[in-house]
Amino acid sequence: MRVATFYQLPFEEAEKAWLEAKELVAMSQDKSALAELQVSYAMAQMRDSDADGAVENTTEALRTARSAQGGEAVESRFRTSILLAYFGSGRVQEGLALLTEPGCAPWTEGEVNLENFYSRGFRALMISYMGALDEAHRDIQAAIEMAQQQQTPVSWFYGNLVEYCNLSGNTEVALQASRDAISRAQENQSNFFLANAQRAVAIANCLANRWDDAIAACEAAIPLTEKGTAAYQFRAANLGVYTRALLGAGRLEDAYKIGEQAIAESQQRHARIVECQTRLTMLSVLRKLGKENQAVTEQHLNAVKTLISQTGAEMLTPFMLEETARLHWVKNQRAEANACLSKAHQLYVQYNANGHAERLQQQHPELAA
Repeated sequence: MRVATFYQLPFEEAEKAWLEAKELVAMSQDKSALAELQVSYAMAQMRDSDADGAVENTTEALRTARSAQGGEAVESRFRTSILLAYFGSGRVQEGLALLTEPGCAPWTEGEVNLENFYSRGFRALMISYMGALDEAHRDIQAAIEMAQQQQTPVSWFYGNLVEYCNLSGNTEVALQASRDAISRAQENQSNFFLANAQRAVAIANCLANRWDDAIAACEAAIPLTEKGTAAYQFRAANLGVYTRALLGAGRLEDAYKIGEQAIAESQQRHARIVECQTRLTMLSVLRKLGKENQAVTEQHLNAVKTLISQTGAEMLTPFMLEETARLHWVKNQRAEANACLSKAHQLYVQYNANGHAERLQQQHPELAA
């Protein structure tokens, strides 16, 4: 089952292993073994199934581990996998709350160390979407340093750094971080990691307005994320970034088509953060195509607002407010538009998303007043 998570193995084989192993565990009545088995199966589920299904198995595994003698070791060993399931479904706030309940090991406290650098490095991605950008950046950098000391090629740490750059607007290291992600993913020889790294390359190139390079990275990743592949769970995310790259390159009809696919894929898998980001991109696509109308815009914005509430991804709120301001402007509601822009700028500053705060202020100098 673990091999099926990261490498090309038919899901049917993982399913067969799950059913056979369940019978063996049932005979032994070993709760710790059952919890380990459930987490492993949940990770395999992330490939081909609804992400919420994987979360349900992961949550059940966690509860089983906590009721078992020696279950703390299982929770500690599989914490990063549990975080991955919750992030994949976009249930960020819920997942972190579960793993920091009273009585849990204080893994989020103190320095990043050899025992927790994987889970702290992944938690950093999650809290960046919750608006804790400075803490996220510190933990990502510390996790990268720990991995370097251990000579462990963890490509997704660098991908998480690119995500931080995207959310903060502080983009100076994004291109180099994406190159590091690719080189380390190639060392792993797994398309699971390579597809994720290619997405990081695409995001970094979008941040640098290098649209053709971003498109090339997306088109290299998409075949790796076909249904049945180890990286299928990243398909919607890659399509979402592809939409953004096509938009930047001026290929608007292509961007609209891919954006529709990305939203459909993310809804099918309940990849809520991906859906939220793609809807924000699609508002720009529709505007530039001249297909924007009040009803469609409000539909997207209402969906984004709901998704932010469901996920706890408050870092996406100021981006939503910018789009809301544009809607008010079209409706000739200037005071409401200015209030939205002012609130967006305030949140960017509050979250230390300095690059976006500066961008917005340059576009609207009155915000400096």
